[in-house]
Amino acid sequence: MTVHCQAIQDLAVDRRFRSICLAGQTVADEHVDENARTRTTLLHYEHQSLDGGLERLERPWVLHWYEPDGFERLATEADCTSSTPDPSHQITRCSQ
Repeated sequence: MTVHCQAIQDLAVDRRFRSICLAGQTVADEHVDENARTRTTLLHYEHQSLDGGLERLERPWVLHWYEPDGFERLATEADCTSSTPDPSHQITRCSQ
């Protein structure tokens, strides 16, 4: 796997890839519903086939967030366990 850390609008890679996965906020079309505890983002997908054809698709991605006790309840109902992350673990972020 190759990781490129750069803003999507400035994306420059040295070759073609079979697929590219984007992490993080890449679109601005977003709706937040605080009461429902959801964030809906319209995602844009493009696929270019080897014969040059281009397929485009848009679809909503709904993210629902839970308070810790609600998440614990869901995990228990699914016969899973949950744990609080070790606060000493740090998230590495790319500098832009």
